[in-house]
Amino acid sequence: MGNDRVAHAGLVRLLAAVGAIILIILAILAFMGVVRGFNLMGIINGILLLLVGLVILISCFGSYKSDIPFNAVFILIMGIVAIIIGWLCGGIFGLIAGIIVLVAGIIGLL
Repeated sequence: MGNDRVAHAGLVRLLAAVGAIILIILAILAFMGVVRGFNLMGIINGILLLLVGLVILISCFGSYKSDIPFNAVFILIMGIVAIIIGWLCGGIFGLIAGIIVLVAGIIGLL
């Protein structure tokens, strides 16, 4: 399951997965028009949230053959990206999801 070059890999995977699942739920809500209304901006927001959420999940639970790395720095960077995109697209819940992923990256560095 990925390259285990992360301290506390189980906790990092759990926190990153929770943040990614929140981002994916926000993406589904954006596609439904709940977040920004059903228009082009809502669809673009949904695609961005879905993309970030799936990249984080694949990083945490992908196979060894996956091109997406599982290391603390990557999770930390994805946490920052999730905070930015989550706040812009999903509001406060996107911000919370991004912070959860960021905390996972920080724990992975310890």
